[in-house]
Amino acid sequence: MLVSNRTGSFDIIFLDIDMPDIDGIAAAGIIKKQNPKLLVVFVTSKDELVYKSFEVHPFGYIRKSRFSEEISKIVPDIKDELSYKEYMLSFKIEGVIYRLCVDEIVYIQSTGNYIIIKTTDGAVYKYKDSISKKENELWKHGFVRTHEMSSIALKIVFVYFVSAFLGIITYIIRKIPVPKKH
Repeated sequence: MLVSNRTGSFDIIFLDIDMPDIDGIAAAGIIKKQNPKLLVVFVTSKDELVYKSFEVHPFGYIRKSRFSEEISKIVPDIKDELSYKEYMLSFKIEGVIYRLCVDEIVYIQSTGNYIIIKTTDGAVYKYKDSISKKENELWKHGFVRTHEMSSIALKIVFVYFVSAFLGIITYIIRKIPVPKKH
């Protein structure tokens, strides 16, 4: 399963918490490193392990003893969650497929024949591709080309602008003399 995840991309995975060789929590952690937006649903008979599983932020749980009842309740929730997902940018590095929500991308830059992606959490991805292809793919998701070799998310520019603006306003307010009575 972990090898399959290196070559494919999933939106959801159902895992038993208690498995031989590697437990479901560890497996989910490994898989979510490659696909952070993956929905994990644990199917388990080990209620005592549910709290430990919080470290991988599962979407939900199904108890084996109540499988038929609980699967029918969680499937509509999964459908709703997947329909709200933002556009995902997929790319391959050394045979591993990565998927990033465009909301996580700060900028995309081209260096030679490579694309470099910087994300909001500071991660950097580098792979072979064309900036023109990425520009065509991402313009409708709020990215603009700022230079012949880079594109930036407009929402990031707006956030930085608002932050800088608020900083300036705060500075000005602090410098305005206010009588002690006020």
